[in-house]
Amino acid sequence: MIIGVATIVYRSLDLVSAVKMLIKFTDNIMLSPIYSSISEQELKELLNLKETYGLEYYVHGPLPASGWKFEELGYNQQLLESTLRLAERLESPFIVIHPTPRVQYHQALEILQEYYKAAEDRGITVAVENKPQQGDTWLAVDEDFERVLQDFPDIKFCVDTSHYFLSVPNSAALRDLLIRFKDSIAIMHIADTGAPSVAKHCEDLQLLPGFGDINWYVVSYGLRALNLRKVPLVLEVIYPYDISLGIRTIRHIISWY
Repeated sequence: MIIGVATIVYRSLDLVSAVKMLIKFTDNIMLSPIYSSISEQELKELLNLKETYGLEYYVHGPLPASGWKFEELGYNQQLLESTLRLAERLESPFIVIHPTPRVQYHQALEILQEYYKAAEDRGITVAVENKPQQGDTWLAVDEDFERVLQDFPDIKFCVDTSHYFLSVPNSAALRDLLIRFKDSIAIMHIADTGAPSVAKHCEDLQLLPGFGDINWYVVSYGLRALNLRKVPLVLEVIYPYDISLGIRTIRHIISWY
């Protein structure tokens, strides 16, 4: 089983410092899309840490996101290319990207197909992450996953547990989604959240598992359906909790019976 942690948990720190903080907990680190720039010196430090500690980096695009507003961080060609270059240099097996509401579905699909091929040629898997169902988001509920796979059978997904629960506040539905699409799931974001009535306006609380409203005993059956030797479970919480507790909780969830 591969358990990683996203650097957003130490979002007040620069990227290199966040990675250094996480080394004590895991060898698998997701670089969150919150850094406006990544200098050549920072990149060298990341590579040095990778070599010294045997780290595996996962890149969550767009990176870097210098000069762009959040709503523009979709399928912008410049950002896609910079993310791909970074992932290639860091030898990341994955690039995770969001479905942006600023690009309509069919246009996004065309861009995705080209990007997927460019990344695949470099040995990198592109995984599209589901978002809470609001506005023009086109990957939120089961029917969206099905439509994307029908139109693009090779695409892979990053399933975010808290995002899905905000769209479908039903733990059994989350379990069933994981089982149904297990062969197309490349990576997971693990976080808890409140039901939509608690998480105002679909706010993603990104809590440690067990601190929100998701029934992890139920969801555990879906997680165990995945190939956990290949599909990383990335803890993506936004406050510096007891990270070791979060990792132990994930291990406990998987071992539940």
